Amino acid sequence: MKQDVCVEFNKRNMWFILLASVVFQVIGAFLIINVYGFKISLLNNSTFELLLGLVCFVFFSLCSWLIYRKLKSKELALWISSEGLEDNASGVSAGFIAWSEVKGFKTFGINQERFIAVLLHSPDDYIDLVQNPIKKMTIKMNYKLYGSPVTIPEKMLKIDFDELVQLLQDRLLDYQSQA
Repeated sequence: MKQDVCVEFNKRNMWFILLASVVFQVIGAFLIINVYGFKISLLNNSTFELLLGLVCFVFFSLCSWLIYRKLKSKELALWISSEGLEDNASGVSAGFIAWSEVKGFKTFGINQERFIAVLLHSPDDYIDLVQNPIKKMTIKMNYKLYGSPVTIPEKMLKIDFDELVQLLQDRLLDYQSQA
């Protein structure tokens, strides 16, 4: 039996992402205040500026809150065992996924960030289990765009990406050979 693998969060990257989120919150706040205060029209449409500012402020406030929660948490980003994997790496973490539910893995990139999609035998069943409407909407979008409701971001993890992909594939093969 192979030893469990515990992957920590990459705190340095998370602090950088938190800082960027706060900067975008400030930009959103400026757009909101600008509509009512300074009357310096940046986009020549005060309604659009207000809506953009609100969306920017609310979205990046949520991002900041999620990242800060992860930074202060003692939980691991990813835990890989002979029974399955536990994903806590993203804002819509999957939690525990048994190897019997995993069909395979696929990597993809968005801009300069790489992700691992955990391909499930019954992704719709997994989506149906999610109660939180925002999380459900996000994982449905992940499923539609990337083929899986479960995606693991590279930048949040303190492990070499290619090494992690190989480790996950090896553990899945070990499980399948024993089943």
